[in-house]
Amino acid sequence: MHHPKRITLLLLTTILVGGQLAAQSAMLRQGDRSYRSMSYMKAIEYYEMAFKTVEPDVERMRRLADSYWTLREFKRSEPWYARLAERDDAAARDLYRFSELARSNGRFAESDSVLARFALLEPTDSRGQRKANSLERLSDLMEQNGLSHQIMPAPFNSDRTDMSPFIQGDRMMFASARMPEYLMKKHHTWNDQPFLNLYTGQVDENGNVTEIRPMGEGLNTAFHESNAILSSDGKELYFTRNNVLAGRKTPGNDGINNLQL
Repeated sequence: MHHPKRITLLLLTTILVGGQLAAQSAMLRQGDRSYRSMSYMKAIEYYEMAFKTVEPDVERMRRLADSYWTLREFKRSEPWYARLAERDDAAARDLYRFSELARSNGRFAESDSVLARFALLEPTDSRGQRKANSLERLSDLMEQNGLSHQIMPAPFNSDRTDMSPFIQGDRMMFASARMPEYLMKKHHTWNDQPFLNLYTGQVDENGNVTEIRPMGEGLNTAFHESNAILSSDGKELYFTRNNVLAGRKTPGNDGINNLQL
């Protein structure tokens, strides 16, 4: 005869385990839906929570790595691409991206090894040949004193996305998600940041950028604006808005003033 207390404990354990499995499955489904809708921040959140208690399958592991990659969170994407690259059935894209990450972190020999596997899977992809033997090329550059530049963060960068700079004369135009908290009305589901707007600043002789402010009235909207370039005569400004090419032609001859740069 079964003891009632043992039966009760067994039932409770079964219910708890079943509830945990249901919750994990729900998180994975939410992650899948978020990934398909390009809500990468949400996808990351759901996948990371689920993977704390369940072993990730290959496709979802790849989706998590790709989400971090798309948001340029390369340090966080690397461990997941590393796990994918260890597999015999790794996809070509997994290998290529891991080789790029390994190279960017100074692991040139490892990058070359993984890139060679990529080249076998994609023999017609020129990247396999053009980026091969990075360790040998680095040695050549070191011997020839070819590494003469140092990349430093710009002091006017914000803690959000800043991108697509364009300089003409003493003016810089760029896109940025910078915005005071009290003005944030909505965020893009892609990266959970404010929508991009166009900004301009004054460039001095040392390359410092000051007097940064939003560009002229009517240019920035509730959508993304980015990739601005100005015609050589200063009369036409071209930029993208929600991935649709938009142009704005200014009246008169003093284009910069009319554009309120």
